[in-house]
Amino acid sequence: SGGRAKLAYRELGVRELRVNQANDRHGEVGSEDLAIAELFRLHDGQMRNLAADIASVGAVYDPPLVMPGDDDFVVFDGNRRITCLKLLLNPARAPTAELRNYFQELRGSAENSVPEHLTCQVEEDRNLIDNILFRRHTGSQRGVGQLGWNDRAKLNFVERTGQGGGFNVAAEVERLLAEAE
Repeated sequence: SGGRAKLAYRELGVRELRVNQANDRHGEVGSEDLAIAELFRLHDGQMRNLAADIASVGAVYDPPLVMPGDDDFVVFDGNRRITCLKLLLNPARAPTAELRNYFQELRGSAENSVPEHLTCQVEEDRNLIDNILFRRHTGSQRGVGQLGWNDRAKLNFVERTGQGGGFNVAAEVERLLAEAE
């Protein structure tokens, strides 16, 4: 099959979610703990930034895509988010002493409570899951997948919301040129 998504969204506990030990980011490993360690080995800085963001806002905005397993739900999209949540909720699970300290400090300084439950997209059809992953993670695919924002779209967002700002040299040059006609 692999056709139409049921778009079944459910509130699930973080403890019910299992980080995928066959995540495409790293390939097959032997356990959830090894999958967590691999995500940090491959993406340490991004993982820390993601964890800090989750601790700061107290939310995960993009629902993970999961498939029911025997007694849990395997994460197919959202493994980095779920890993960060698991370690914020239980820093002792971090793969190194340094990361355990990092997550302990993050949890202690969290401005909001770290969510223990979140909305997940639950799909049972592996072909459908692969179709969704293809559209999310293999680039724009000539418009089929998600299109990243170009510099103008990013600037429009920053100007509209005030988020993610900073000085934009190109926009300032454009503004000055328009002003000077």
